Amino acid sequence: EEYTRRTIEGTPANYHPTAPILVEDVEHKSLVSHRVDLYHAEGIRSFAAYPLTTSSGAIGTVTFYFRQPKKFDPSVVQIGQLLANISNAAINTAELFETQTRLRAETQFAAERAEFLSKASTLLASSLDYSATLNSLAQLAVPKLADWCSVSVIESHGKMERIAVAHSDPARLAMAKEYNRKFPPD
Repeated sequence: EEYTRRTIEGTPANYHPTAPILVEDVEHKSLVSHRVDLYHAEGIRSFAAYPLTTSSGAIGTVTFYFRQPKKFDPSVVQIGQLLANISNAAINTAELFETQTRLRAETQFAAERAEFLSKASTLLASSLDYSATLNSLAQLAVPKLADWCSVSVIESHGKMERIAVAHSDPARLAMAKEYNRKFPPD
């Protein structure tokens, strides 16, 4: 935990390598001299770090650690890069899947909202009896928008009257009406 915390804290936010970082011996590399004590504590003498990038930019590294100083021959560097490339592909695929899932949900929500508004508009234009129309609107709103809906209007005598109540649970509709009776709108 200490190694991870100090490594993250010690890396500048704008530091995003674009090529592998190959450290054959942590004791002889100025780039990592400020972390030598961490490497010693973990028994690390050498490492190869390959950048991970996604469509949004650099996100981290795939790092291979070694307990002994290591010379990195080209074939080892290439294998590490291939593993980093596979990791990048997997991360990018996951990001694309998440984006696609989010966009589908947003599209579905927009379609449902448009359908609801279309039905509500049709309903509101269907009758001049506002009491019946608003009661139908309350029925339409439940359960699309809420579990419970009540509609109150100020009548001609200046008093607020509740003219419609709808509940998603028909058994609880009577309770909702009783609540409205006990606690009239103010």
